[in-house]
Amino acid sequence: MAFNGTAVRQGLTLILIALGVRAAVVGAGVLIANRDLSDYAGVHGGTAYQAYSEDIDSLDALRAQARNEERLFPGYPALIRLMSWALPIHWAALMATALSVGVAVLLFYRMCGDFWLAAWFAVFPPSWVFYSAMAMSEALFLAVAVGAFLLWRKGYDQRAGLILGLLVLIRPVGALVFAALWLARLTGPNKQSALKMAAWFLLAPVVWLILAEAIWDDPLRRFYGAMLTDYRPSFTAFVAQMVSAKYSLGRKALVLITLIVQFAALVSALRDWIENKNEDNLGLFFWILFVSLFILALPESWILQGGDRFLLACLPPAILALRWALPSRPWALAAAAV
Repeated sequence: MAFNGTAVRQGLTLILIALGVRAAVVGAGVLIANRDLSDYAGVHGGTAYQAYSEDIDSLDALRAQARNEERLFPGYPALIRLMSWALPIHWAALMATALSVGVAVLLFYRMCGDFWLAAWFAVFPPSWVFYSAMAMSEALFLAVAVGAFLLWRKGYDQRAGLILGLLVLIRPVGALVFAALWLARLTGPNKQSALKMAAWFLLAPVVWLILAEAIWDDPLRRFYGAMLTDYRPSFTAFVAQMVSAKYSLGRKALVLITLIVQFAALVSALRDWIENKNEDNLGLFFWILFVSLFILALPESWILQGGDRFLLACLPPAILALRWALPSRPWALAAAAV
Protein backbone atom coordinates (compact mmCIF):
# COMPACT_ATOMS: atom_id res chain seq x y z
CA MET A 1 0.00 0.00 0.00
CA ALA A 2 1.58 3.30 -1.10
CA PHE A 3 1.60 6.27 1.24
CA ASN A 4 -0.24 9.15 -0.44
CA GLY A 5 -2.69 11.85 0.53
CA THR A 6 -5.65 9.50 0.50
CA ALA A 7 -3.87 6.89 2.62
CA VAL A 8 -2.85 9.52 5.17
CA ARG A 9 -6.40 10.89 5.42
CA GLN A 10 -7.82 7.41 5.77
CA GLY A 11 -5.21 6.54 8.39
CA LEU A 12 -6.11 9.60 10.46
CA THR A 13 -9.80 8.74 10.09
CA LEU A 14 -9.13 5.22 11.35
CA ILE A 15 -7.31 6.57 14.39
CA LEU A 16 -10.20 8.92 15.16
CA ILE A 17 -12.70 6.06 14.85
CA ALA A 18 -10.68 3.69 17.01
CA LEU A 19 -9.82 6.16 19.75
CA GLY A 20 -13.22 7.85 19.66
CA VAL A 21 -15.05 4.60 20.33
CA ARG A 22 -12.68 3.74 23.16
CA ALA A 23 -12.95 7.21 24.66
CA ALA A 24 -16.71 6.68 24.77
CA VAL A 25 -16.19 3.37 26.58
CA VAL A 26 -13.87 5.03 29.10
CA GLY A 27 -16.34 7.86 29.62
CA ALA A 28 -19.20 5.44 30.16
CA GLY A 29 -17.10 3.37 32.56
CA VAL A 30 -16.22 6.43 34.62
CA LEU A 31 -19.70 7.98 34.67
CA ILE A 32 -21.87 4.88 35.06
CA ALA A 33 -19.74 3.36 37.80
CA ASN A 34 -19.20 6.76 39.40
CA ARG A 35 -15.43 6.27 39.68
CA ASP A 36 -12.53 8.54 38.87
CA LEU A 37 -10.05 7.84 36.10
CA SER A 38 -7.39 6.36 38.38
CA ASP A 39 -9.89 3.80 39.68
CA TYR A 40 -10.99 2.99 36.13
CA ALA A 41 -7.37 2.42 35.08
CA GLY A 42 -7.10 -0.23 37.79
CA VAL A 43 -9.98 -2.52 36.75
CA HIS A 44 -9.46 -5.94 35.14
CA GLY A 45 -5.82 -6.24 36.20
CA GLY A 46 -4.86 -2.64 35.49
CA THR A 47 -3.65 -2.14 39.05
CA ALA A 48 -1.31 -5.12 38.76
CA TYR A 49 0.14 -3.88 35.46
CA GLN A 50 0.78 -0.45 36.98
CA ALA A 51 2.38 -1.96 40.09
CA TYR A 52 4.59 -4.15 37.91
CA SER A 53 5.68 -1.10 35.91
CA GLU A 54 6.71 0.69 39.11
CA ASP A 55 8.68 -2.38 40.26
CA ILE A 56 10.37 -3.10 36.94
CA ASP A 57 13.74 -1.46 37.70
CA SER A 58 14.06 -2.75 41.28
CA LEU A 59 15.13 -6.33 42.00
CA ASP A 60 13.91 -6.12 45.59
CA ALA A 61 10.49 -4.88 44.47
CA LEU A 62 10.26 -7.57 41.79
CA ARG A 63 11.11 -10.30 44.28
CA ALA A 64 8.39 -9.00 46.61
CA GLN A 65 5.69 -8.85 43.93
CA ALA A 66 2.14 -9.47 45.00
CA ARG A 67 0.55 -12.72 43.88
CA ASN A 68 -1.58 -11.08 41.20
CA GLU A 69 1.52 -9.60 39.56
CA GLU A 70 3.33 -12.92 39.19
CA ARG A 71 1.21 -13.96 36.19
CA LEU A 72 2.18 -10.90 34.15
CA PHE A 73 4.88 -10.59 31.52
CA PRO A 74 7.05 -7.45 31.30
CA GLY A 75 6.25 -6.04 27.84
CA TYR A 76 3.20 -3.92 28.64
CA PRO A 77 4.44 -2.81 32.10
CA ALA A 78 7.68 -1.67 30.44
CA LEU A 79 5.70 0.57 28.06
CA ILE A 80 3.71 1.98 31.00
CA ARG A 81 6.95 2.73 32.82
CA LEU A 82 8.34 4.50 29.77
CA MET A 83 5.25 6.71 29.48
CA SER A 84 5.09 7.33 33.22
CA TRP A 85 8.19 9.51 32.93
CA ALA A 86 5.88 12.18 31.52
CA LEU A 87 2.48 11.19 32.92
CA PRO A 88 0.88 10.03 36.19
CA ILE A 89 0.89 6.26 36.34
CA HIS A 90 -2.83 5.76 35.62
CA TRP A 91 -2.67 8.14 32.67
CA ALA A 92 0.47 6.37 31.45
CA ALA A 93 -1.33 3.01 31.53
CA LEU A 94 -4.33 4.28 29.56
CA MET A 95 -2.19 6.25 27.11
CA ALA A 96 0.02 3.20 26.52
CA THR A 97 -3.12 1.32 25.51
CA ALA A 98 -4.40 4.19 23.34
CA LEU A 99 -1.05 4.48 21.55
CA SER A 100 -1.03 0.74 20.96
CA VAL A 101 -4.58 0.82 19.56
CA GLY A 102 -3.63 3.53 17.07
CA VAL A 103 -0.51 1.67 15.96
CA ALA A 104 -2.37 -1.65 15.68
CA VAL A 105 -5.10 -0.13 13.50
CA LEU A 106 -2.62 1.64 11.22
CA LEU A 107 -0.50 -1.49 10.82
CA PHE A 108 -3.58 -3.55 10.06
CA TYR A 109 -4.53 -0.98 7.42
CA ARG A 110 -1.04 -1.49 6.00
CA MET A 111 -1.57 -5.24 6.19
CA CYS A 112 -4.88 -5.35 4.29
CA GLY A 113 -4.83 -2.13 2.23
CA ASP A 114 -8.60 -1.78 2.68
CA PHE A 115 -9.99 1.20 4.61
CA TRP A 116 -13.32 -0.41 5.43
CA LEU A 117 -11.76 -3.65 6.61
CA ALA A 118 -9.36 -1.67 8.81
CA ALA A 119 -12.33 0.29 10.17
CA TRP A 120 -13.99 -2.99 11.13
CA PHE A 121 -10.78 -4.04 12.85
CA ALA A 122 -10.91 -0.79 14.81
CA VAL A 123 -14.37 -1.45 16.31
CA PHE A 124 -15.15 -5.18 16.16
CA PRO A 125 -15.74 -7.48 17.97
CA PRO A 126 -17.01 -5.95 21.25
CA SER A 127 -14.43 -7.80 23.37
CA TRP A 128 -11.62 -6.08 21.47
CA VAL A 129 -13.09 -2.63 22.07
CA PHE A 130 -13.85 -3.49 25.71
CA TYR A 131 -10.36 -4.71 26.64
CA SER A 132 -8.51 -2.12 24.56
CA ALA A 133 -10.31 0.69 26.38
CA MET A 134 -8.64 -0.38 29.63
CA ALA A 135 -5.14 -0.66 31.03
CA MET A 136 -4.60 -4.11 29.50
CA SER A 137 -2.06 -5.65 27.14
CA GLU A 138 -4.25 -6.76 24.19
CA ALA A 139 -3.69 -3.65 22.08
CA LEU A 140 0.09 -3.71 22.43
CA PHE A 141 0.09 -7.42 21.65
CA LEU A 142 -1.86 -6.96 18.42
CA ALA A 143 0.24 -3.98 17.31
CA VAL A 144 3.44 -6.00 17.68
CA ALA A 145 1.88 -9.13 16.16
CA VAL A 146 0.72 -7.30 13.01
CA GLY A 147 4.09 -5.60 12.72
CA ALA A 148 5.83 -8.98 12.90
CA PHE A 149 3.50 -10.40 10.26
CA LEU A 150 4.30 -7.55 7.89
CA LEU A 151 8.02 -8.24 8.26
CA TRP A 152 7.44 -11.97 7.74
CA ARG A 153 5.32 -11.38 4.66
CA LYS A 154 8.11 -9.29 3.13
CA GLY A 155 10.61 -12.10 3.76
CA TYR A 156 12.45 -10.45 6.66
CA ASP A 157 12.31 -13.66 8.67
CA GLN A 158 15.09 -12.90 11.12
CA ARG A 159 13.59 -9.55 12.06
CA ALA A 160 10.14 -11.12 12.29
CA GLY A 161 11.52 -13.86 14.54
CA LEU A 162 13.08 -11.30 16.88
CA ILE A 163 9.85 -9.27 17.08
CA LEU A 164 7.80 -12.43 17.67
CA GLY A 165 10.14 -13.33 20.52
CA LEU A 166 9.47 -9.92 22.06
CA LEU A 167 5.75 -10.55 21.50
CA VAL A 168 5.97 -13.47 23.94
CA LEU A 169 7.15 -11.00 26.59
CA ILE A 170 3.86 -9.13 26.18
CA ARG A 171 1.64 -12.20 26.28
CA PRO A 172 2.94 -15.79 26.11
CA VAL A 173 0.27 -16.69 23.54
CA GLY A 174 2.61 -14.90 21.13
CA ALA A 175 4.45 -18.22 20.85
CA LEU A 176 1.43 -19.50 18.89
CA VAL A 177 1.74 -16.65 16.39
CA PHE A 178 5.39 -17.54 15.89
CA ALA A 179 4.54 -21.23 15.50
CA ALA A 180 1.94 -20.42 12.84
CA LEU A 181 4.20 -18.24 10.71
CA TRP A 182 7.26 -20.45 11.21
CA LEU A 183 5.42 -23.60 10.16
CA ALA A 184 4.01 -21.84 7.09
CA ARG A 185 7.53 -20.76 6.15
CA LEU A 186 8.89 -24.26 6.78
CA THR A 187 6.41 -25.77 4.33
CA GLY A 188 7.03 -23.11 1.65
CA PRO A 189 9.75 -22.45 -0.92
CA ASN A 190 11.84 -20.35 1.50
CA LYS A 191 12.13 -23.06 4.15
CA GLN A 192 15.89 -22.52 4.44
CA SER A 193 15.25 -19.32 6.41
CA ALA A 194 13.10 -21.08 9.05
CA LEU A 195 16.10 -22.11 11.19
CA LYS A 196 17.41 -18.55 11.49
CA MET A 197 13.91 -17.29 12.18
CA ALA A 198 13.59 -19.76 15.07
CA ALA A 199 16.99 -18.81 16.48
CA TRP A 200 16.11 -15.10 16.53
CA PHE A 201 12.72 -15.87 18.03
CA LEU A 202 14.25 -17.74 20.95
CA LEU A 203 16.58 -14.90 21.90
CA ALA A 204 14.17 -12.73 23.93
CA PRO A 205 12.24 -15.55 25.68
CA VAL A 206 15.46 -17.35 26.70
CA VAL A 207 16.96 -14.15 28.09
CA TRP A 208 13.71 -13.50 29.97
CA LEU A 209 13.61 -17.03 31.42
CA ILE A 210 17.19 -16.65 32.64
CA LEU A 211 16.38 -13.31 34.27
CA ALA A 212 13.16 -14.64 35.76
CA GLU A 213 14.99 -17.66 37.16
CA ALA A 214 17.56 -15.35 38.74
CA ILE A 215 14.88 -13.10 40.24
CA TRP A 216 12.19 -15.57 41.35
CA ASP A 217 13.92 -18.99 41.18
CA ASP A 218 10.84 -20.42 39.43
CA PRO A 219 9.61 -18.32 36.50
CA LEU A 220 6.85 -20.79 35.60
CA ARG A 221 5.26 -21.03 39.04
CA ARG A 222 1.92 -19.55 37.95
CA PHE A 223 1.79 -21.93 35.02
CA TYR A 224 2.15 -24.86 37.37
CA GLY A 225 -0.55 -23.52 39.65
CA ALA A 226 -3.05 -22.87 36.86
CA MET A 227 -2.44 -25.85 34.63
CA LEU A 228 -1.50 -28.66 37.00
CA THR A 229 -3.68 -28.07 40.05
CA ASP A 230 -7.19 -29.48 39.61
CA TYR A 231 -6.85 -28.92 35.87
CA ARG A 232 -9.82 -29.62 33.59
CA PRO A 233 -10.05 -28.29 30.01
CA SER A 234 -12.40 -25.43 29.31
CA PHE A 235 -14.73 -27.19 26.88
CA THR A 236 -15.90 -29.58 29.62
CA ALA A 237 -17.57 -26.73 31.51
CA PHE A 238 -18.38 -24.17 28.83
CA VAL A 239 -22.06 -25.09 28.39
CA ALA A 240 -22.64 -25.37 32.13
CA GLN A 241 -21.07 -21.96 32.73
CA MET A 242 -23.10 -20.37 29.94
CA VAL A 243 -26.38 -21.38 31.61
CA SER A 244 -25.28 -20.71 35.17
CA ALA A 245 -26.05 -17.54 37.10
CA LYS A 246 -22.42 -17.05 38.14
CA TYR A 247 -21.58 -14.84 35.16
CA SER A 248 -23.48 -11.83 33.85
CA LEU A 249 -25.31 -11.82 30.54
CA GLY A 250 -22.87 -9.20 29.28
CA ARG A 251 -19.87 -11.39 30.04
CA LYS A 252 -21.51 -14.39 28.38
CA ALA A 253 -22.39 -12.32 25.31
CA LEU A 254 -18.81 -11.06 24.92
CA VAL A 255 -17.41 -14.60 25.02
CA LEU A 256 -20.11 -16.08 22.78
CA ILE A 257 -19.79 -13.40 20.08
CA THR A 258 -16.02 -13.80 20.05
CA LEU A 259 -16.32 -17.59 19.79
CA ILE A 260 -18.72 -17.31 16.86
CA VAL A 261 -16.41 -14.86 15.08
CA GLN A 262 -13.49 -17.20 15.75
CA PHE A 263 -15.20 -20.28 14.32
CA ALA A 264 -16.45 -18.45 11.23
CA ALA A 265 -12.98 -17.00 10.64
CA LEU A 266 -11.32 -20.40 10.97
CA VAL A 267 -13.59 -21.90 8.31
CA SER A 268 -13.11 -18.88 6.03
CA ALA A 269 -9.32 -18.92 6.44
CA LEU A 270 -9.24 -22.60 5.52
CA ARG A 271 -11.30 -21.86 2.41
CA ASP A 272 -8.93 -19.03 1.46
CA TRP A 273 -5.94 -21.35 1.69
CA ILE A 274 -7.64 -24.10 -0.30
CA GLU A 275 -8.49 -21.61 -3.04
CA ASN A 276 -5.02 -20.02 -3.03
CA LYS A 277 -2.30 -22.20 -1.52
CA ASN A 278 0.38 -19.66 -0.66
CA GLU A 279 2.45 -19.03 2.45
CA ASP A 280 0.48 -15.95 3.49
CA ASN A 281 -2.86 -17.75 3.55
CA LEU A 282 -1.36 -20.79 5.26
CA GLY A 283 0.24 -18.63 7.95
CA LEU A 284 -3.02 -16.78 8.59
CA PHE A 285 -4.94 -20.07 8.80
CA PHE A 286 -2.41 -21.59 11.22
CA TRP A 287 -2.53 -18.40 13.30
CA ILE A 288 -6.28 -18.79 13.86
CA LEU A 289 -6.10 -22.58 14.21
CA PHE A 290 -3.36 -22.64 16.85
CA VAL A 291 -5.05 -20.01 19.01
CA SER A 292 -8.37 -21.89 18.68
CA LEU A 293 -6.79 -25.16 19.80
CA PHE A 294 -5.11 -23.37 22.68
CA ILE A 295 -8.48 -22.09 23.89
CA LEU A 296 -9.74 -25.68 24.13
CA ALA A 297 -6.87 -26.47 26.51
CA LEU A 298 -7.42 -23.57 28.91
CA PRO A 299 -8.41 -24.41 32.50
CA GLU A 300 -12.20 -24.51 32.75
CA SER A 301 -12.30 -21.57 35.16
CA TRP A 302 -10.76 -19.31 32.51
CA ILE A 303 -13.19 -19.70 29.64
CA LEU A 304 -15.79 -17.17 30.78
CA GLN A 305 -13.44 -15.12 32.92
CA GLY A 306 -11.19 -14.31 29.98
CA GLY A 307 -11.49 -16.80 27.14
CA ASP A 308 -12.37 -14.00 24.74
CA ARG A 309 -9.11 -12.25 25.66
CA PHE A 310 -7.13 -15.22 24.38
CA LEU A 311 -9.22 -15.39 21.21
CA LEU A 312 -8.29 -11.80 20.42
CA ALA A 313 -4.73 -13.01 19.88
CA CYS A 314 -5.80 -14.04 16.36
CA LEU A 315 -8.07 -11.07 15.61
CA PRO A 316 -6.05 -9.70 12.63
CA PRO A 317 -6.24 -12.90 10.54
CA ALA A 318 -9.85 -13.41 11.67
CA ILE A 319 -10.93 -10.00 10.33
CA LEU A 320 -9.05 -10.68 7.08
CA ALA A 321 -10.75 -14.05 6.72
CA LEU A 322 -14.19 -12.52 7.34
CA ARG A 323 -13.83 -9.67 4.84
CA TRP A 324 -16.66 -11.17 2.77
CA ALA A 325 -19.08 -10.80 5.72
CA LEU A 326 -18.19 -7.23 6.78
CA PRO A 327 -20.07 -4.69 4.66
CA SER A 328 -18.40 -1.48 3.48
CA ARG A 329 -21.23 0.67 4.80
CA PRO A 330 -21.12 3.43 7.42
CA TRP A 331 -24.38 2.28 9.04
CA ALA A 332 -23.03 -1.26 9.56
CA LEU A 333 -19.82 0.05 11.07
CA ALA A 334 -21.77 2.40 13.34
CA ALA A 335 -24.01 -0.45 14.49
CA ALA A 336 -20.95 -2.56 15.32
CA ALA A 337 -19.36 0.29 17.24
CA VAL A 338 -22.51 0.87 19.26
